[in-house]
Amino acid sequence: MPDLIVYLAVPLETYDELFRLKFIQGRVEEYDIKLIIFRPDSEEIVLWRN
Repeated sequence: MPDLIVYLAVPLETYDELFRLKFIQGRVEEYDIKLIIFRPDSEEIVLWRN
């Protein structure tokens, strides 16, 4: 099986409220969580964070 990269898709509003907290930022960095931030209404990707 090929190596897969898994991304966590998060709505922009949730990202703005939760993922900017220092605690959450620390866990994202500690566990190297890949993020895709999107606008649910337009299905537009706002940020692709490797």
